[in-house]
Amino acid sequence: MSNAYITNTADGTVSVIDTSTDTVKTGSGYPITVGTSPVGVAASYDGKKVYTANQGSNSVSVIDTSTDTVSKTINVGTAPQGIAITPDDKKAYVANTTDGTVSVIDTSTDTVSKTINVGTTTTGIAITPDGKKAYVTNISSGTGRVSVIDTSTDTVSANITVGTLPIGIAVTPNGNKVYVANGTGGTVSVIDTSTDTVSATITVAGTTHTLTGVAITPDSSTVYVTDNQATGKVYVIATSTDTVSTTITTGNGLEGISITPDGSKVYVADTGESKVKVIATATNTVSATLTVGNSPEAFGIFIQPFTTNGDFMNKFRNGTMDIWQRGSSSITVTTSGAYTADGWIVVPTGASCSAQQTASNPRSGALSTYSLLMTGAASVTDILVKQRIESFIAQQLEGQQVTVQAQIYNNTGGSITPTLTVKHAGSADNWSSPTTDVNAVSLQACANGAWTQVGYTFAASSSSGNGLEITFDFGNNFSTTSKKVQITELDIRATGAATGLISTPPAPELRPIQVELALCQRYFETSYDLGTAPGTVTTNGVELLRSPSTNLDFDIRYKVPKRTPSGTVTAYSPNSGTSGKIYDVTGAADITANTSFQGTNSIVIYNDAATANHAYEVHWTSSAEL
Repeated sequence: MSNAYITNTADGTVSVIDTSTDTVKTGSGYPITVGTSPVGVAASYDGKKVYTANQGSNSVSVIDTSTDTVSKTINVGTAPQGIAITPDDKKAYVANTTDGTVSVIDTSTDTVSKTINVGTTTTGIAITPDGKKAYVTNISSGTGRVSVIDTSTDTVSANITVGTLPIGIAVTPNGNKVYVANGTGGTVSVIDTSTDTVSATITVAGTTHTLTGVAITPDSSTVYVTDNQATGKVYVIATSTDTVSTTITTGNGLEGISITPDGSKVYVADTGESKVKVIATATNTVSATLTVGNSPEAFGIFIQPFTTNGDFMNKFRNGTMDIWQRGSSSITVTTSGAYTADGWIVVPTGASCSAQQTASNPRSGALSTYSLLMTGAASVTDILVKQRIESFIAQQLEGQQVTVQAQIYNNTGGSITPTLTVKHAGSADNWSSPTTDVNAVSLQACANGAWTQVGYTFAASSSSGNGLEITFDFGNNFSTTSKKVQITELDIRATGAATGLISTPPAPELRPIQVELALCQRYFETSYDLGTAPGTVTTNGVELLRSPSTNLDFDIRYKVPKRTPSGTVTAYSPNSGTSGKIYDVTGAADITANTSFQGTNSIVIYNDAATANHAYEVHWTSSAEL
């Protein structure tokens, strides 16, 4: 699980909580000393850094999470409070309360690259999942508003009038709405991100109540809002109706609030009691009370977004079809089957089909731009698409009620009814003798020329921890090249729903592309650019080396450790695209590529009969697929 980083405003420190055990880290170096009066906090999406906004020293501290030490201090505007990081981890935005400005930090150098004038009393800040807009709470001429920053230009593109003294702010993970906690009036303003207008105002408390923090569950279904009154309350809002569904009474002066990546727990900074209250979302009751430093505020997303795929609710990888390391153009798939989009195996019967990434037939309200397009051909009698889920991830579904869902676009010329099959491996990640748990159960009928959401809940076997294989079967509907099906927004998670078809599954989990890419690279990685097929003649991304002797060694270090050290590594000549070859640039010829010292973190591609002082190039792929 992830760590929670709690800013203790009165102490100038940050307490670190292990959310898997709900224990506060102690010993040498804990709590972490930062600047004066830290308030705001934001964890990077790759989990490597945490930024704290130090209101008293007009600075931002950068914490290296591998050592939990401060690696840099950045001077920003006056009295910084809110802070948020773009999903690609390239920028951090800091709301400077007294200046009425936003400092933009280039996270590659951890320096301020720009200062944006916004309004007065800039406080909270939140960024959309696609990273295109930042929403900042502030005041203009006494009127509460939210300013919208276009992150491509770092300029204000719109101002939205909201309630009085807006403080906390959060964007739903599906990107559709923004929720604003108004510090006066007891209301929450709801902004429609498609129009940047207020779509609802929710009264949650009396007019004298000060609403402060906002957090939203990963499935975008529920909003939690803190109340700073002496009898601290957390208000729970259902996003489907934008009404308060329940109220949780706890603490004395509640401030920051954040939710674990799996949505199971809410952490609330209780300033008055110098505690952190942990709320179990299943029951909306306090499950633990933790002692931290003095006056914790933790204003922002203070829980690390991820460490491994096990921290996510959705156990599929690449469910939005964004990652295509084997090439995003048309791939011919034989009846033996092949990986297409990362993680997804397509298997036709009767004859070969084609598969590719597409943005065609866009769907209103879609979470993903892309889908996997499968196109039939003469003699094709069926097309399957499936994914195997690794054992350590599937273990979290063992013995639970598990819901699978997808969006399907049918362009076969008639209605189709896909089926779902679920199998588990005989032993950990060993697929030689799998067992069928769900056998070709019918999903929802899919009308021609339309998108259909399909969903089914099944009881996962107690042996699911060996690994799961989920298969969608589209049937005998692909006899010509005009017959096609698209699939995207796939999600699998434990829900507790009843076995059978489900018409309204939870919103699928959307992950930033750089997070999804890292998950996919555990199983497959390449030197080629994303979307470029291995074997393509190109020097983009090539490994280049001038050999000082006849012993030529390319020491390849992977970006992500592989699932197993015994995968398959293939070298390619950048000049001819031929596999098993290195290109001698100086001699203008391909030479044989060999591999050795293969591990989970690296591989050596070599040739012991090279020509000294020649320049050599090589491309490569490394597969550790299931």
